[in-house]
Amino acid sequence: MKLLNKTSRYYILYTIPVVLLSAIFIYFFLLNEIGESNQSILLTRVKVIEGYIAKGNATVLNVFEVNNEVYIKEIDRNRIIPETVKDTLMYSDIEKEYISNKMVEVNKIINGKNYLIKVWKSTIEFDELMEVVFVVFLVLLLLLLLITAYINLKISKLIWEPFRNTLEYIKNFSVHTTDFKKLESNEITEFNELNSSINGMTSKMI
Repeated sequence: MKLLNKTSRYYILYTIPVVLLSAIFIYFFLLNEIGESNQSILLTRVKVIEGYIAKGNATVLNVFEVNNEVYIKEIDRNRIIPETVKDTLMYSDIEKEYISNKMVEVNKIINGKNYLIKVWKSTIEFDELMEVVFVVFLVLLLLLLLITAYINLKISKLIWEPFRNTLEYIKNFSVHTTDFKKLESNEITEFNELNSSINGMTSKMI
């Protein structure tokens, strides 16, 4: 096996785990960020509902309830329900099946009354978005791996070019040659030392 092929193989073998770990980290980071964004939307909606209840705007509240977006119920004033964010399944009249939703459940005292407020939001868009993100990341990572491997191959060829020239020189060298030429220096210290040693030996042989 050629040295260039062996170094490229090791490079790819070590690069793949790094790329995959990076992809997993980014994926779960986005998963967390989008999840927090959905939670913020729900908490904002709770505040909106609070405002409508405080103003006694029953019409808008009825619209929310008819659209199956919120659940509001007056409860015992002494009852305390800690703010809870959870995933739940709810039946959708449109989809005709149970679909995943993220829900916020909390109690709020408004105008001296205690209300249980539940607000939820479908996570179908979220799931579809994460699927798209996963596919895009997978494609980008494959492209990145291929491009990186290609660049590494090109750079390796460029770096090892002086060595190949030296090897070709040794193959073609003959003590009977009449047009003896010394190996030229290059930018790589190790190859320069090799060329100097070879030049020293060949000059003694001719």
